[in-house]
Amino acid sequence: MHIHDYRPRLLLGHAGQSTEIARFRCSNRKECGAVVQVIPALLARWLWRSWETVEAAMEPAAPRSEASDAEPPAAAVVPERTRRRWRARLSASAAMLIAALATALGASTWLGGIVKTVGLAGSRAEAVAAFRTQATPLPSPALAYAALAAVLHRVAPGLRLM
Repeated sequence: MHIHDYRPRLLLGHAGQSTEIARFRCSNRKECGAVVQVIPALLARWLWRSWETVEAAMEPAAPRSEASDAEPPAAAVVPERTRRRWRARLSASAAMLIAALATALGASTWLGGIVKTVGLAGSRAEAVAAFRTQATPLPSPALAYAALAAVLHRVAPGLRLM
């Protein structure tokens, strides 16, 4: 694999911010031809926004990280329709997430606490709340969504939090 190119990606709501997505291509194009994109962890896959924006829109009272306290970003305007869609996703069943986390119980003891707390009947919002209280160490209380999405991606690539 070698770097093929970099693609700029603008974050919705933060026109001044952009990031680059690296694309890698297998050097053996005839037999393999694989192309892999690497998306920075700050981006919420499929949502075109940063996780910090998503969390601020869904939980305005959520604790902010120390880096955010030092230099507060301009509040991103998230349309009400988008907020309703995100709320609907968070209220959806967390059964797939919990099943995926249950398969990785050997990796961490706090995952078992989340599985027991939320259960198969819980919602994704309950899974985020349980993750925020039980994950150790939580990288930043303000980035619980991003941290849980990263854990889910490691356990079951392609599984979405939202």
